[in-house]
Amino acid sequence: MAKPNSKRKQRKHAQPQDAVKQGEPVEEQPVNNKPPGIQEPAGDPRNEPIKTPWVKVILVTTLTGFLLSLAFYTGLFGLLRLDDFIDRRFWGYADGYVDKSLSRDIAIIVIEEDPDKNGSLGKFGASWRGHHAELINALSAVEVKAKVIAFDMYFEDASPENDEKLGRAIQSATRSGTMVVLGSRTYSTIKGRQVPKITQRLTDYLDKSNWALLVIGVYERGSSLIDKVKLGDTPSEELPPWVSIHRQQITPSLPLRAAMHFWAGQQQPIAVFDSDRDRIDVQTPEQAVLRSIPVTSAVGFTFDIADKNDLSNISHPYHEVLGNLNNSTYLGNIFGGKIVIVGVRAARDLRDVSRDEKQYGVEIVAAATSNLLQGVYIQPVSSGYQYIIIIVMSLIGALLPTLFRNFMRYRIPIKPLTLAEVRVDIPLVVGAVCLLYVLLAFFVYVQTRRTMGIQYHLAALIVTFTLMKVTTRSSQTRAGREET
Repeated sequence: MAKPNSKRKQRKHAQPQDAVKQGEPVEEQPVNNKPPGIQEPAGDPRNEPIKTPWVKVILVTTLTGFLLSLAFYTGLFGLLRLDDFIDRRFWGYADGYVDKSLSRDIAIIVIEEDPDKNGSLGKFGASWRGHHAELINALSAVEVKAKVIAFDMYFEDASPENDEKLGRAIQSATRSGTMVVLGSRTYSTIKGRQVPKITQRLTDYLDKSNWALLVIGVYERGSSLIDKVKLGDTPSEELPPWVSIHRQQITPSLPLRAAMHFWAGQQQPIAVFDSDRDRIDVQTPEQAVLRSIPVTSAVGFTFDIADKNDLSNISHPYHEVLGNLNNSTYLGNIFGGKIVIVGVRAARDLRDVSRDEKQYGVEIVAAATSNLLQGVYIQPVSSGYQYIIIIVMSLIGALLPTLFRNFMRYRIPIKPLTLAEVRVDIPLVVGAVCLLYVLLAFFVYVQTRRTMGIQYHLAALIVTFTLMKVTTRSSQTRAGREET
């Protein structure tokens, strides 16, 4: 019975032939519990180094940059009213942070359409030109010496006796150093001379510096705080489209003509439009440039809509001024050395400046003239820089899904109010780039009054980013199918 036990002990203490010697370390062998035929993956693709597809980046950036540059050049988004939306919302908001006020060199004399508001003068009409003559004589006197008197009204209906009186007053004021400018709806060219649409008897007393265009219309309203007006009429508008003139003299509008006389004094200034540089050069007869004014290719000028309280502070009722013509101290304190704009507050002359506010034409003329005098020129960044920004934003949009792929997991959920069941997740890094750009555009406008094509720049970023994501996803899907 003891024999079997001894055999078990022998088996228990038996060692294999390849056993290691006592004191040597034993190498632990890995245990493979996976079934046969299953191989260990090479590695986690999320931990692989990111390879930037530079060829795709360059191709997508070039394509998107070209298309958005073409859209900017043609004003494509303007057809969709997106340009107007950006102008009203963004630039209007940014304009609220700009410190601005009306020029102190402007005063307004107001005639009311309602006869009851004109004192004893009654209803406004052509017969008032006799009163205009008295006003001109008083404001051009040595004790007062207004620089410019501009009439924001038409002079198409004849009033023979009063026309003579007004014509003589204009010539007398010119000799005294006060320039008088009458408004005209349009003009005709007779034997190379521009003849305004003003009654003939009055025209005989005028030269080309005594009248300006009024039908220049406020158009392409930018926002509730900025607006645009045409500063003059170019002769090329009557030429065939294949005829191009790079520098040509223009017929000024009332705001431009008044400002020109204010700058030039006794000289006879001219306005020359440079179509290559999109600017108006105000020159003396000796071609010395007094001012250069940036405008659009259609001679459009963007200006600040004046505050209602500021307009009220510089406005004076016509009948009250007329009642103080003998008070040179009163006239000198209010109108001395200034541009005096005389206009009518008529219902047909009201213009929308916001959803809730309208202003009269004479007030808009005053605001545009104020910007000219102060040298406040609201203008877009030059086209060259706009194209560069479009290319840069396209490149950023192409690089975000590649170089910053790990940040794409962080998203901002946005739920549009008009689509209650729809939620849009925007990558955090894309939102951050858009926010930084908007802040930059805001800062540039507040500091320099230069606008940027925000809609085109952001579109370049978003379109390029989307194209890169779509093409990358399709490439990965195709590669996965090939592996299977």
